[in-house]
Amino acid sequence: MLLRFLGGGAQDNGTPICQTGQPGDFKDFTDGDGGWIVYHPSVANHLFVSSQGLRIVRHRPTDGWQEVSPDHNLFAQNEAMPWMAYVAIDQKTPRTLFTGTNRVWRTRDDGDAWVPVSPFFKGVISAIDVAAADSRRIYVGTVAGTFHRSTDGGTTWSGNVASAVLPGFQITRIESSPLDADDVIVTIAMFQCSHVFRSRDGGSSWTDLDRGRLPDVPHHSVAIPSTHPGEVYVANDVGVFVSPDFGETWSDLTAALPHVSVVDLVYHTATDTLYAARIFYTFLVGDRPEPPKGDQTAKARDPKTAPFRPLGISGRKIAAGIDGGMQSIESGKISAIGSWEGKRTGGSASGAAIGDGVGDGAGGILKELRLCLYD
Repeated sequence: MLLRFLGGGAQDNGTPICQTGQPGDFKDFTDGDGGWIVYHPSVANHLFVSSQGLRIVRHRPTDGWQEVSPDHNLFAQNEAMPWMAYVAIDQKTPRTLFTGTNRVWRTRDDGDAWVPVSPFFKGVISAIDVAAADSRRIYVGTVAGTFHRSTDGGTTWSGNVASAVLPGFQITRIESSPLDADDVIVTIAMFQCSHVFRSRDGGSSWTDLDRGRLPDVPHHSVAIPSTHPGEVYVANDVGVFVSPDFGETWSDLTAALPHVSVVDLVYHTATDTLYAARIFYTFLVGDRPEPPKGDQTAKARDPKTAPFRPLGISGRKIAAGIDGGMQSIESGKISAIGSWEGKRTGGSASGAAIGDGVGDGAGGILKELRLCLYD
């Protein structure tokens, strides 16, 4: 299946989007510091993008671009504004979306009206997941490291269920299993702590999947392919890492990728392709490797001296869009891991999204860019 749309937020450069399927062909469609971008799962050219100050803009084929931000007149005195608006869409009922300040806001009419639906949390919301397996299950993480859940589509909310297992630092991403809404992975920012945790009971208890085997750097994103639900990909300040067995073992997937902060991952199921967003203006594409067998501890390396380690390759594809802005400057190919291909884009960014007409593509990041694709 040919990828038709690729887009993401870019610092000071709005939300560049490619409408031709060619990663080097981007145009800016919004202004400000581009942030989240999510596509309607079945309507082409129906999408939402965000920028600083909880500004959300919608595009529909019928009426074009319109601002659909939450009404600031409804904000309480203790409303804490996020730097970047995180947005999540309900893939089963796509007129329902969620965003957040230090409480959750929900729209059920495609962004025309937003209302607060949760109590105030300890910190500003930094991650939102609407479970693909059961969209009544909503998970939220905050910059204070608290974790909250709703089991009724956002109407009622739990208190903080992070427990003492989570380290109490910013939750940067939440991803539930495409097969089981109770099976959840979170990534954590900060140093001198574990960075990837799993809950099999919707957040009531947690297991450390890192255990010192991943680099001790902030982690920013996680992707679980619905076509390969045992695989887990995580992105951090030095690259991309993969587990073939849901976090039991880890291997370094970075190979020939530049060793800079990778802040977003989106798995495109139609083509078995992983897209990522990285700092320093690049998108990278390559063949998807067969996840190695056995426990291969993934250690941080000096990006100036460490060799890139190629992995085995299967016939499936893997691609990584990398955190940076987007202008149309192409930057050639680099070798290893099935020849990752770089596409330069310009500006500095922090998230991305993918849309393929079947529910792929949504999510967020630590800074401002969110990668999004749509077939």
